[in-house]
Amino acid sequence: MSAAAKLAAVKAQLAELERLAEEERRKAEEEAKKRAEEKARRKAEEEKRRAEEEERRKAEEERQRTEEERWRTAELVSQAIPQKRKSAHPDSEHEEDEEDEAQGEEAEVLHKPSLGRTCRFRDGPRTSSCTECQRRAAPCLGAKGLPAAMQARVDRKSGDSPQRKRVKKSAPIVVEDDDEPATPSKKKSKGKGKEMGTEKRSTEKGPGVAAGGAESRAGGSGGVHLGREEKEWSLDPEPEQLTDRELLQHVLVEGQKTRLGMSRLLHHLEEEGELRAQWALADSKVVRQAVRKEVGKWAEEELRPLIRAEIRSVLAEFFATPAEQEDGEGQEEGEGQEGEGEGGEGGEEGAPAE
Repeated sequence: MSAAAKLAAVKAQLAELERLAEEERRKAEEEAKKRAEEKARRKAEEEKRRAEEEERRKAEEERQRTEEERWRTAELVSQAIPQKRKSAHPDSEHEEDEEDEAQGEEAEVLHKPSLGRTCRFRDGPRTSSCTECQRRAAPCLGAKGLPAAMQARVDRKSGDSPQRKRVKKSAPIVVEDDDEPATPSKKKSKGKGKEMGTEKRSTEKGPGVAAGGAESRAGGSGGVHLGREEKEWSLDPEPEQLTDRELLQHVLVEGQKTRLGMSRLLHHLEEEGELRAQWALADSKVVRQAVRKEVGKWAEEELRPLIRAEIRSVLAEFFATPAEQEDGEGQEEGEGQEGEGEGGEGGEEGAPAE
């Protein structure tokens, strides 16, 4: 081994050692950086935790201070009420006035919402609501009602005034066809719809029969006659002569008919969509079968001869006789020798040229 080769090998080893040292140094730097980041993260988390604990401690102290102040205020209020009562004048002529003033001051103290106390209610009829607590179940001690004369006048008027007449609720108007039921509703509405259908059929039979049936049903079961004699609502030439009740019935009936028509149209559209989907599926099946049949015919006509020829060639090579194989090998050897001879002549001719 020559000196140049040894020198090259030594240089290669030195380069490899330098590369390994560089990698180790880089790994050490990355690990040191990761440790520093982890340390900084832990320090930040610790500071955050300490700040949260400090805030929680301050909030707890503030809450305790607020509760202590509230309790102290309540104690002062409870102590102030007996002092007011003890400071009453001993004379009998001023005793009632002092008691009234003490009760008024007690009510005022209890009505203040800042003190955390609620109003005390007394039994009796309600005359007014308290302006502080806004409770209307019964009048509290500080409720300001009407004067006695005005309250008596109000009571007298309310007793003398007759009771108001309550209007009976009209029966629900539902129109349904016999051919196709509408959206499901309550049983009562279905019964009314049947009554309306019978009324419509009776109007078609004759005006007299329809009028008689409508009157009997109106008197018996509370039904409503929806149209005039020999007229339809949509063909009534004088709607301004109808009463408000008849106009409302007209609007309800026409709206119900419109809703039923729209629901019937939606049902027909859904059926048409289902039929179209079934037709498209059947057409796609027919097209797929036709394409499969055409592709099969083309493959049978075009690919079958090629496959058969390939199979024949493979079988011929596999079942060839040994003599034929030797002839084939001899021909291959002869062709190889001829190629070598041509190559040797070319080499001999090329040598003098050099």
